[in-house]
Amino acid sequence: MSDLHPEGESALKPGANLRLLASSTVVTRKGSRLADSTWDFTGDAPGLFVFDWAFDVRVRNVVIGNLGDRRYSNLVYPFQEAIAVRWLYKEREDGKNWAPSRAADACRCARDFCLWAAARGISAVSEVDEPSFEAWVKEAASLKDGAGVRSVRDARRLVDTTLLLWRLRSRISATLGFRPLGEFGKDWITDGPETESYQLIPKAVLDHVVGAALRFIEVYAHDIRAARRYLDELVAEWETIYDSSAPVWKKGSKEYSDFDSWVGRRFGSKNRTARKKMPQPAPWNENGFFREDPDTGKPWLDRIETRHKLQVLENSLRTACYIIIAFLTGGRNGDMNDLPLQCAETVPAVDPRFSPQHLIHGTVAKHRGRIPEQVTWNVPKEAIDAAGILAEMLQPWRKRTGTTRLFATQTGKLVQNNIMNYDLKVFLERIEAPYVDGKPFPLSTHMFRVALAQWLAQEPHGEVAGAIHLKQLSTAAFRGYLRNDTQFQSMLAHFEQAAQADHLHTVMTEPVLRGRKGLDVMRARTAEEQASLDAEVRSINYAQAGSEAPNARTIQRLRKSGVPVYKTALTMCVFKGDSAECLKGVPAGQRTRPRTHKCDPHGCANSAITRLQVPAYLEDFEEYGQLLADPGHSSSQRDIYRQEMAMLARLILPFLPTLEAEGGVLDQALIGVGAREASTVSRKRRRAEVADLIARIERAGVRSYAA
Repeated sequence: MSDLHPEGESALKPGANLRLLASSTVVTRKGSRLADSTWDFTGDAPGLFVFDWAFDVRVRNVVIGNLGDRRYSNLVYPFQEAIAVRWLYKEREDGKNWAPSRAADACRCARDFCLWAAARGISAVSEVDEPSFEAWVKEAASLKDGAGVRSVRDARRLVDTTLLLWRLRSRISATLGFRPLGEFGKDWITDGPETESYQLIPKAVLDHVVGAALRFIEVYAHDIRAARRYLDELVAEWETIYDSSAPVWKKGSKEYSDFDSWVGRRFGSKNRTARKKMPQPAPWNENGFFREDPDTGKPWLDRIETRHKLQVLENSLRTACYIIIAFLTGGRNGDMNDLPLQCAETVPAVDPRFSPQHLIHGTVAKHRGRIPEQVTWNVPKEAIDAAGILAEMLQPWRKRTGTTRLFATQTGKLVQNNIMNYDLKVFLERIEAPYVDGKPFPLSTHMFRVALAQWLAQEPHGEVAGAIHLKQLSTAAFRGYLRNDTQFQSMLAHFEQAAQADHLHTVMTEPVLRGRKGLDVMRARTAEEQASLDAEVRSINYAQAGSEAPNARTIQRLRKSGVPVYKTALTMCVFKGDSAECLKGVPAGQRTRPRTHKCDPHGCANSAITRLQVPAYLEDFEEYGQLLADPGHSSSQRDIYRQEMAMLARLILPFLPTLEAEGGVLDQALIGVGAREASTVSRKRRRAEVADLIARIERAGVRSYAA
């Protein structure tokens, strides 16, 4: 920043003699100076404003002065000094500066304090004593009209900005008239959550949304893009016939109306003439029909009626691409806005046995001050496909506006949160996503980042929408930027702890357990406890429809209760480092987590097998059955297959009564409920899983091998 602030920069280098900033020091990129009554932030970051320090001071709505008056200079100017030093020169402990938006917000907080203090007869910061400061703390926690309270975050910012006068007292001309016991807003305002809670995306909603978005990218995008090219060819034909460029829409324009009618008679199915000119629904495909939907085996769309309908489909495709990229990168909306056009890259593996790396290159600006950090996300291939669609589809907007962003808009401006949230709302209705409490789920841009952390932690071996394997996503994510994203890692750690609590509860309440640890747990139960668990079988459902993410303070205070439990496809690992088979030979101090890829579920003392692991063992049983049916194998091999099948059958069959009881519990829970509720969708999915497991057990002949 030496080009903007040469005087202050040299004065505040580490080890230099600290001196006060000159009143002529330039503080914004628009040239505003330290002592100016207005600071113009418009050149420092998009969406900022010209800040006015000179506000009227009022007492009971009567103007008694103005902060720009000379008598208030010893009240306002120290704040200007403190904010300039904190923003432009003083780094945080982690080496990061304030962002311009944070500096502008600090100005607002400082002005609010100055107006409050001036109305109480205070004209210099040195006159602020402890009682008056405590009165300000109380004022900061209430709204201006006295109704209700501010959020804890806003209250802390008001107090924290005032405390800058003390923290930076060696670099400013005046400070508070007392020594605060605490130097930060959190030391004075500690009640309530540190950040507001927000809803998690229920699993049924997330699966439906991600599944639909993938279907748009993998299937529907071909026809939507081909229809647009077909329409562009018609426009080019009109331009050739009439030797003129296609007119731009203008209200009341006859020229555009004639052009619109000409195209309308040749595209779509609503107009009779158009149906004759375009006899096949999708003439761009060889068979003349839209591509087949894998779910139905039929064309995913009958016809596109009008150009407006095509625009609606394009909007849905654009939203689908946003969903996939935001979810698979864990990026914020600001990160999505900053993605450049050429952000996607696929790097072939050096060793042909391995898969290529799929990368998204971008920047992260949050908490990075003036200079965003260049980052790379490792992602599954679906995100690369989504970026490719956006690169092609939005090219006309880029050409018109000159933007080089991947997520271009018609105006060239950023994709605002409220606009994208509206698009998400429309998308959820289009795909008929499950409801929560009888209403569409209020999906918003910031939820995808939290959802990624939640599902990576809770279902590391599961799938999202049956398409994206979370284990694959986890491997990709933690090769890239997310590994160093401290906030994301904090969320992930919380969700892992919450998942371990769920898993521990599962182990302790399952009627039937196998594995060495599982049998130990069952032997430790009394006869009454076992009978109660047998009689009250519950459905295992980690969907958490409509639950809320705990705030930052709750996450910090959360501690693992008891022994951590890790869910894998083959076991629930009730982890103790000393007895873990997967960690044999590992130094004692490094036995902090199990190596689940080396799991020995039958021999490890930590292993507790539940009904959640039955699908994996049943799949093994079925594969041995296929090998046994192959006449190409020797008799000794076939004997080994029978022995393995017998062992697996003895493991699987004890869970059959529990699965049958769970099916009955789910049948009861599905009586008289809303068909589109997220909780109903989750229960129906689990009911189908249970029914399929029971049918496969019977079909594979597991009973005959258990004898």
